[in-house]
Amino acid sequence: MLSLPGLRVFASARFRLAVAGLLLALGIVAVGAYLVARAGQPLAVGQFGIDFADYRAAAERLADTGSPYAPDMLAAPIDAQGLDRYRYPPPFAQLLVPLTGISLGATTWLWLLAQAACLLAAAWLAGEAAALPRSLERALWTGAATAWFLPVLDTLWKGNVSGLQALLVALLFAGSAASGAAMAANGLLKLTPVVLVPLALLRGRRSAATLLIGALAIVV
Repeated sequence: MLSLPGLRVFASARFRLAVAGLLLALGIVAVGAYLVARAGQPLAVGQFGIDFADYRAAAERLADTGSPYAPDMLAAPIDAQGLDRYRYPPPFAQLLVPLTGISLGATTWLWLLAQAACLLAAAWLAGEAAALPRSLERALWTGAATAWFLPVLDTLWKGNVSGLQALLVALLFAGSAASGAAMAANGLLKLTPVVLVPLALLRGRRSAATLLIGALAIVV
């Protein structure tokens, strides 16, 4: 394919590095500018960290009342959309309780940085699973692809939990012990990944054991 007109230049490693580096830099600038602009708007308008605000509220409520769920959610059916709609298992809210002593603005940005790190790590682990050679070029292309992938922007913008989930799913392919522990954490973070439990069980006894032990440890 690299012999085709217009593509021959990609046979040069230096050119590929330059293109990947440029795309990564442009992606960081574009995403960063968008997020900063959204962060400067009211929550209901800019929706910056709107999902994380729900997580944070649930953690505060859990610390105060022992339950992460809003009273109206327990009283009757509610609309799918809206603020203060925490729909996750309690362990996730428990994980965030230590952050309730820090301002919402600061924790929202900390959560964003953690999510970005998780997404980059997940993309890198996907390359590891595909047996791609480790190199600077691969690192640059991994970063560029992550920066320009639209769901990544949505995750960082809304502050949802998709970045952490992506990393935990990628860890399913990192080894039998890691896959079981990752599945336990993922399933107790959000119920959707439970459909991947058979994959963790098929990885062998160590995976099944760490899945069970991890789930019990988090529940207890």
